[in-house]
Amino acid sequence: MKNSEVAEMDSPTLEKKALPAVCAAPTVFHKVISLGGSCQVANQLNRLHLRQDSFPYDWLFSCYDDAKFIESFENDLADWMLWENLKEDPHTVTAHRKVTDTRYGMVHQHIFPLDVPLADSYGAVLETVRRRIRRLLGLQGKNLPLLFVRTNLSVPDAERLAAVIARKYGPKAHLLAVTHSKLFEMQEIPLRAPNARMFRIYDSNDGGPNDVWQGFDPHWDRLLANVRIEDETADLADGVLFRGFHPCEKSEGRAFRWGAEGSSLFLERFGGCRCDVKLHLPVPMAVTALDVRGRTLWTSGERAAGDASFSFVVTHDSRTVTLASSRIWRPIDLYSDALKTACRHLRPGTFFKSLEDVSHALNGIRVRDDRPLSFRLDGLSFHRGT
Repeated sequence: MKNSEVAEMDSPTLEKKALPAVCAAPTVFHKVISLGGSCQVANQLNRLHLRQDSFPYDWLFSCYDDAKFIESFENDLADWMLWENLKEDPHTVTAHRKVTDTRYGMVHQHIFPLDVPLADSYGAVLETVRRRIRRLLGLQGKNLPLLFVRTNLSVPDAERLAAVIARKYGPKAHLLAVTHSKLFEMQEIPLRAPNARMFRIYDSNDGGPNDVWQGFDPHWDRLLANVRIEDETADLADGVLFRGFHPCEKSEGRAFRWGAEGSSLFLERFGGCRCDVKLHLPVPMAVTALDVRGRTLWTSGERAAGDASFSFVVTHDSRTVTLASSRIWRPIDLYSDALKTACRHLRPGTFFKSLEDVSHALNGIRVRDDRPLSFRLDGLSFHRGT
């Protein structure tokens, strides 16, 4: 696309316009990954439902020294957030501590809790960060279609970063570099890197207290309008998605998890997707899926058995889904301790002449055991654009 076709030199009414997409045809990626610069990238990817996972550069300032940032990326984040390299600034502007990693000049403002001493929270924070690093490095050498997004790079730095991305992540990995202007303008800046594009877009920030750090939505909309994420089948061994389920098992190459009343799915990173859930109910039972407000998304019915499936769109209310199963019911046994429980169902003043009369009166009454029935989760997949 020619620069003249991309440039927009309009009045502030631009904000109300539906701008054409930069790429006319949809481009499908395995993942879209923020390389930061500021929190603006992760925010925009969240808003457009393109951010599936957390990565190490999401919520930090790394724009003070682009050479150091590229060094960290090229070094696979070696020596990232070592304790001896951390320096705290008492003048935080968020609800978290402001901590700088002096090795690479990265400023963390959204990960160290303000109400916990830095030394006490360091272990848990480090484990979270290392998990994000492993997730990023795990994509290397697979030649997957990936889109990396970074703000405020110079042309030479963008071309250097694009070369590192191609070398580490393969020819299908691309870079979208975004720089800012104080004009209502959107313009492509030519790059010599075949796997990268760079755009200058509008941004009003000037370092003041009323800055809109989230970015100018219409231009981000246009940049990413036709970017799509591949449909994804969840890894049932990924413990981050599941609470209250038994550990993942495999049989004949197929993975599954057993769950029961109170088993929950944590799906926030799949916002905007259609989620397809596959279950197996080994005995007649009832299973109900509830959103965060306790509203029913789906129910199997009272005496369902066998394979079952349901779908829903992951929204703010369905970002966590709890699966509740019925409890065990069994017929009354006159010679068990359950007799007292069952007799509570009889009307006061009832008299019996024989055990046969008692048996007849209690016929069909069931008592509830303490154990919920187990169901099997056989699959969890996510679909975009539907």
